[in-house]
Amino acid sequence: MSTRHPRRRRAARIFASVITVSVGRAPFTTAATIDWTNPAGGTFQVGANWAGGSVPGNADTARFALGNPIHVSLSAAVANDRLVVASGADVTLHASPFNLVVNSDANPGVTVGDVASATPARLELASGNLGAFDIVLGDQAGATGIAHVQSGSWGASRRFIVGNAGDGTFTAALPAFINCGEVDIAAGSASHGFLQIDSSFFGTHSALRIGQRGIGTFRITRQADLGTGPIIVGDEIGAAGTIDLQSNVEWAAGALTVGNFGSGTLLIGTGTMAGGGSASVAQQPGSHGWVNINGGSVHFSQSLNVGGSSTAPGGDGAFSLDAGSISVFGTLRVWDRGRFNWNGGTINVSSIDLVGGGTLAMAAGPNAKLLKTAKVNIDLAHGSMLDLNDNDAQLTNTTRSLVESHVVSARDGGGWTGPGLGSTSARTQPDHATTLGVLQGSEYLAASGTNTFDGSTVAAANVLVKYTWYGDTDFNGRVNFDDYVRIDTGFNNHLSGWLNGDFDLNGTVNFDDYVLIDLAFNVQSGTLSRALAFFQGSADPINAPALELISQHAEAFGEGYTRSFLAAVPEPVGAVMVLSMAPFLVSRRRRRCA
Repeated sequence: MSTRHPRRRRAARIFASVITVSVGRAPFTTAATIDWTNPAGGTFQVGANWAGGSVPGNADTARFALGNPIHVSLSAAVANDRLVVASGADVTLHASPFNLVVNSDANPGVTVGDVASATPARLELASGNLGAFDIVLGDQAGATGIAHVQSGSWGASRRFIVGNAGDGTFTAALPAFINCGEVDIAAGSASHGFLQIDSSFFGTHSALRIGQRGIGTFRITRQADLGTGPIIVGDEIGAAGTIDLQSNVEWAAGALTVGNFGSGTLLIGTGTMAGGGSASVAQQPGSHGWVNINGGSVHFSQSLNVGGSSTAPGGDGAFSLDAGSISVFGTLRVWDRGRFNWNGGTINVSSIDLVGGGTLAMAAGPNAKLLKTAKVNIDLAHGSMLDLNDNDAQLTNTTRSLVESHVVSARDGGGWTGPGLGSTSARTQPDHATTLGVLQGSEYLAASGTNTFDGSTVAAANVLVKYTWYGDTDFNGRVNFDDYVRIDTGFNNHLSGWLNGDFDLNGTVNFDDYVLIDLAFNVQSGTLSRALAFFQGSADPINAPALELISQHAEAFGEGYTRSFLAAVPEPVGAVMVLSMAPFLVSRRRRRCA
């Protein structure tokens, strides 16, 4: 299966075309910090706008510290050592069609919000290009830096920090181009960082960290194209990060970690996200991760791990698919502290591995969902669970005996309280008349007369699992004469398997299986109460097929059948009736022995 995605290739072309601002070191001269002094704004290259009448040069720091909003335009390209928008300053830069290049590689080249202040620093790039090695918003504790790109390109070739020790906010709107090396949102333990992209292009050549040490948010509000390296949401201990994709996005990304050592949240409402590596939710012990997909499509080229990494368990991880689709070209792995909830939408996954108590649960609903994958490994010894609920499964590379063993473990004698391949719907069905049946693909093809199962083409080597009535041997959704023919054949010829009437999958067809099919047939026919009355010795006529079968089987199998039937009826009715039936059972036994 190819792991390349057309949207990923498109995003790569887009970001290859983004204007890259060249950053180079000018010949060293004596450096100075030169302050802008004109409160009315003006042109950057006019010396009268600067303290001392000198325009900042290659080795100088251009500093804006006035407390009123100003607009500054460029009449030519500018190269400085550093650019500082001090706390309390408000600058709108009109650079087009020129570049403002900041050369420093020893200090943050661009700082917006340098020191603690109740008033934030603000920088808006209205047009043109701004480039530096490093850009920092909210440098020191107590500082707040706000930057907005309305048009043009914004580049930090090494690192862009939104909230260093202080707080930072960055927003971009069409037609902005954001192209950086590494991006860290909330880099400090007490910092807050917020980055929002609105109809723009955003790319990183290295990692994108949302909540590196503090609290960070990355949000997409309208259609955007993104191309990034590895994504880490909630990186270090105590950090919290959120990715909130509210609108259509095409995102080509590297490996994804939602909750590394900290807490991470990923919310996707629409669009496409294609990951070029593995994805982990709550990767390290002590971490927390939550992913909710409520639309769009997500593609993982390698494994998706919930509650750990590809090789080891981690923290508390939860993944919910409510709408849209996900594709996992590797293994969907759920560890002991992980849970995957499939509530809606579609899943395409190569294989499933539930380890150490991990759970994959499918929600019940009016339309059955089909879980189709190559195989499912369930760690029974540690309590792992795949809960099909009232849904079905198609496994393309496994054995029927393994799947049966998983169902038997979960069924746990009929109570559905064990680990394995289970069904909450079967456990809570009022009459205990439903279960998970297991058929080999070849059996289904021969018995059903169709080559599709829940709309999916069936191969002979497949293993099919269906939530259905006890006794529905051919998976047609009901119990009828054909099913009784098959169980009789299975009983008389000592066969096994669901198709032959082994409905509890214990390897043999016996009176317990007749109990199960009779129970389901009477529930389906609406005659269960009359069946119970029959066992109480009622003189009512036996004039329904389901009741006639009960009468025949009670006569053929005797007391064991009767007790098993009553035991299969939900508590407390069954238990009470077993006690009340003692005289009746003795009477029937005496009549047979006479």
